[in-house]
Amino acid sequence: MLLDIVIVLLAATGTVFLIRFVFGLMLMPVRGRGCRVSVLLSVKGDTPDVDRVLKGAKWLSQQGGVRLIIVENKTEGRTSKAIKLHAKQNNLPTYTVEDVRENIEILL
Repeated sequence: MLLDIVIVLLAATGTVFLIRFVFGLMLMPVRGRGCRVSVLLSVKGDTPDVDRVLKGAKWLSQQGGVRLIIVENKTEGRTSKAIKLHAKQNNLPTYTVEDVRENIEILL
């Protein structure tokens, strides 16, 4: 009885790991010389679900090995605070639209 429970738990854990692994492989970009894939997350105005979006973009960048860049476009209040906190905790670069216009070559 106990052995059956352990086997079922191990099988379920293995299945979840396999699904997550395959999903990550589907999202992983093709790597090549002189190429770099970046995820540009543009946040404009007051975005109530910014925390969810930031967590999803962070997960995507970690799974695929891509660089995450956050661009703030006239954000304020709670949205701006959430972006700054998330960027500080995860050591992510944040830019304004003006920064991107002036320094596009550095970002790429």
